Amino acid sequence: MPRFFLTAKGVIAGQAAHHLIAVHRHVVGDVIEVVSGGQVFRAVITGYSAREVSVELQQQLPSPEPALNVILMQGMTKGDKLEFIIQKAVELGVMRVWPVACSRSVAVIPPAKVTDRVARWQAIAAEAAKQSGRAVVPEISTPLDFSLAVARARASLKIVAYEGEGEGLKQVLQRAAVGQKTDSVACLVGPEGGLSMEEVKTAVSCGFLPVTLGPRILRTETAALALVSAVMYELADLGGAQ
Repeated sequence: MPRFFLTAKGVIAGQAAHHLIAVHRHVVGDVIEVVSGGQVFRAVITGYSAREVSVELQQQLPSPEPALNVILMQGMTKGDKLEFIIQKAVELGVMRVWPVACSRSVAVIPPAKVTDRVARWQAIAAEAAKQSGRAVVPEISTPLDFSLAVARARASLKIVAYEGEGEGLKQVLQRAAVGQKTDSVACLVGPEGGLSMEEVKTAVSCGFLPVTLGPRILRTETAALALVSAVMYELADLGGAQ
């Protein structure tokens, strides 16, 4: 059943309201699922107009959100790769995505276009959250300088994908799963050209652990989603209940 985010108490507005009535053909009395304050509820439609749908909350449902808080720190990529990464990372369950400007990043966003670009990324995240039944819309930040990003990251486990050296990701995650409580993970992935040795050293100085994803060289978008998938499988709820 599709889920709709409330824009105000008991109200679905804008494009979501149009979609609910014109596309799904719902009418007064129909039962739907809505999201409010990060919680999912079963609700009954009590009225609608061209711009709004009113609902009455009936029953709180189990949350689809993972207990693990995952942040993806993604090196800026060219073309529409970052949009693809954001969409799929949200579907997998990340809570935040930080685009990171690295020394080898080819993509450069003109300052005048940053606000519009971030708004587009956030809209992609919102649509992915809706499509995948999330109860929250993950936050997409403005692009951050590499040094600022790694210094600002806060997590129980911080890992950086690096093909040059590092411990195997499988071993790191299995150790985290049986060790002390890991409630948050920061995943750092470089752009198309990868991270420089200097950037890896900077990340390590900020508490990041270099990990390898295996013997094959992966594209940045593949590496990001493989890393997030492995983290969500080993430490969260991908594949079944925790």
